[in-house]
Amino acid sequence: AKTGAGRMAVAYGFRVLHVMREQGVSPNIHTYTPLIDACAKVGALEESELAMTMMKEDGIAPNVIAYSSYIACFTASAAAGDRSAPSKVLKVLDEMREEGLEPNEYSYCSAVDACAAAAPTLGAASALKLGKLVIAAMRRDAVPGLQVAYNSLIKGCCAAVNSDETAMSEAFAVLDEMDRNGIAPNVVTYTSMVNMLAQAGDQASVQKALKLLDRMEKEGIQANTITYNVVLKACAKAARGGDAQRTLRNPGPRGAREEKKMSLDYSKETKEAKTDMALKMLDLAESLLATMEAKGLRPDVYSYNTLLNICASVAASTRQVPREGMRVLELMKGIGATPSAQELGCLLEAAQAAEAAGEADAMRVGIQLQHLLLNAKRPPASRSHPATPAAAPDVEDGDDGAWGAAREERGKPGLENVVGEAVVVDAGA
Repeated sequence: AKTGAGRMAVAYGFRVLHVMREQGVSPNIHTYTPLIDACAKVGALEESELAMTMMKEDGIAPNVIAYSSYIACFTASAAAGDRSAPSKVLKVLDEMREEGLEPNEYSYCSAVDACAAAAPTLGAASALKLGKLVIAAMRRDAVPGLQVAYNSLIKGCCAAVNSDETAMSEAFAVLDEMDRNGIAPNVVTYTSMVNMLAQAGDQASVQKALKLLDRMEKEGIQANTITYNVVLKACAKAARGGDAQRTLRNPGPRGAREEKKMSLDYSKETKEAKTDMALKMLDLAESLLATMEAKGLRPDVYSYNTLLNICASVAASTRQVPREGMRVLELMKGIGATPSAQELGCLLEAAQAAEAAGEADAMRVGIQLQHLLLNAKRPPASRSHPATPAAAPDVEDGDDGAWGAAREERGKPGLENVVGEAVVVDAGA
């Protein structure tokens, strides 16, 4: 199961168990525990329940490891929409105690994970309430792992943010609770928070993400490439619309003729706001990449492809040739990073829109992008460039890296200035 064989591995496990019985070999606790653990790794709840039943029929009492693996199986079930999964997990914990077994860190953290996974179905508040019951038991039993447990709650809010409007406030409440209880957040905590904000796709969420980056630095927590990538994702979503898209949703009560005129006015304002937002997000994204390199982090292929997406949004909103995107493509080529077909397609659409608007050079750029897109869609063996992108070059101390050098050459400001110019972080956000 660890190597990706998945349910096939579980099926083989049960087959071996059947052969043992046919050969008169009695299974023991060491037979069933790895089987249930394999079930946990692939979320095979029904199979794990069968293994637990067979185990008890054979007169073998499950131990803490078997129970913990069994509990872990409920996470996939909860994520798949099983509303009863959290309550079942709490019953399993009670069953352990009735049999004289003390749940350990793995037992409790798996139970919290199952409760949090039900957030999209039950709602963030209800799911977190159940998860906090488990955390209270961890505190009572002085079991370590509270940081991991709280991170699971935030992860659950992240999964529910698109279906539950209270999920974001619930996640920030969890972060505050960690602070009150002396549980230090780590890079996983903050990256999950930023990832949740990235899904909102508006300027306010980008501001909050930047504020969390600043908080991490003040607390001495080093943001990693994944953290920066999810901030870039927030910028990309904001560049595609964000606040600007909301302008047209509520034009207000007007007469029919006035409403038609107002819709045209809003459309114009929306376009201008969207262009302004896209330009701000591009400048911010470039600053983030330069900051990554300055801190010794390597922007990866996801970082650059996200930047391409923002470049495409800028070009589409201004109906201009995506020159910034073409420059990013040249930089990616230099470090061996492969652009995705999706982002190339976005750039091509922008170039075609620029051509329709009569922009000079748009046709030539469009032809270049079509060629790159065809190469990107070919099977890896037939590509003229490597399918697996090479890692970005190491950044020497004091060196801003390839992106930082490119920014400096064009006279772009640093991240602190961009935040001041483009996205002003509200201290009260």
